[in-house]
Amino acid sequence: MRIERTGIEAQRDGIFALARDTGGTAFFNNNDMNIGLKKVLENTETWYLLAFEPNNSYRDGKFRKLEVRLPQRKDLKIRTRGGYFAPDGKAEIKAIREKEKQSEKDKEKSPEKLAKDQQNAIQAQIRDGISTLFPRRGIPIQMTASFLNLPDLGVMADISAHLDAKQLKFDESGGRYRASLEIIGFAFDEAGNVAGSFSDTAGLNLKQETYEKALQNGIAYSKYVKLKPGFYQIRIMAREDGTTQIGSASAWIEIPDLGKQQLTLSSIFFTPQESAKQAVTMQNPPGGISEKSESALPPKVYRRFKRGSNLDFLLFAYNPKLDAKGTADLAIQIQIYQGSKLVLASPLTAFSRQTGPNINPTQGLPYFARLPLNSYEPGTYDLRLVVIDRVAKSSSKRSINFFVE
Repeated sequence: MRIERTGIEAQRDGIFALARDTGGTAFFNNNDMNIGLKKVLENTETWYLLAFEPNNSYRDGKFRKLEVRLPQRKDLKIRTRGGYFAPDGKAEIKAIREKEKQSEKDKEKSPEKLAKDQQNAIQAQIRDGISTLFPRRGIPIQMTASFLNLPDLGVMADISAHLDAKQLKFDESGGRYRASLEIIGFAFDEAGNVAGSFSDTAGLNLKQETYEKALQNGIAYSKYVKLKPGFYQIRIMAREDGTTQIGSASAWIEIPDLGKQQLTLSSIFFTPQESAKQAVTMQNPPGGISEKSESALPPKVYRRFKRGSNLDFLLFAYNPKLDAKGTADLAIQIQIYQGSKLVLASPLTAFSRQTGPNINPTQGLPYFARLPLNSYEPGTYDLRLVVIDRVAKSSSKRSINFFVE
């Protein structure tokens, strides 16, 4: 047993060292992850960002040790990185020379060979962006994936993304700002197989006003992807033509089977308010990529709201059972939690009552509501919706988290 314990401790040494040298903490010997996560959240609730300019400016690529002290407060413990690696000037010069050599070689290549090499480089860039386990932040991008049933298209994954345009390399000419941006995405099923894909290319040619709007509020992107019922991971990447910059993000989504004729709820959609700032939007209508106005930091993507503002949300209920008169009778309760604490539980209210021979339960009955956030302290909350089908005597639930600033 002593030998086994020694072996376990030896395996942990690397993790302890990694945590200590990067200003972190390692947690062991507890199967309850909430304990460790609670400590992490408490410890990182307040932090300080310190700037440092080294006296030693040699670009030799060597490790520089750093130590932060607080002499007046011996009772406090400081956790920070133990140092950094200086830039390697020799490596940078070598890379520049290699690039120059490659440029000279490219001059000797035929146009066909250059086009093929360029295409291979783009494909490698795409593989890198899609296959990486961690988000690439060359072009900061956030995304979310939702589910809904559209009358003309059927059951779809609604993919929304927001890009930070400050990292794009716009070329200015004649009062116009130009950049070429490509969005590529894949849907992977539980077995890791590609179940769907999409790509859009936008040749941005922006006026001064639109360019400034894009820099300030970013670029929004939306796409519908048809998927069969099941669990999927959606991976999306953005790349700028002519540069090595890429950004990537991923999200999980469940597409339910509406053919089972059971009460099913769509995803919860947070809708922008009329007073929100405007951003440049990429979308894919039949005529190709276009620009239009949409809210900056889309609530559907970021789910962040100012205290004192309103939280507007939309939900659809599919497959409600109809009584003998062809009437659907649904009721809904709104619940809001902060952690395990119940903050709000609304009375059970009528969701929708619709009667008539033309009602189609699979098209969905909509529900819209507005919640004032005047009394909500800054923090993370869970919005939970419980819908009861009084005819079928069944219920369904949906939940989503949001943040009050």
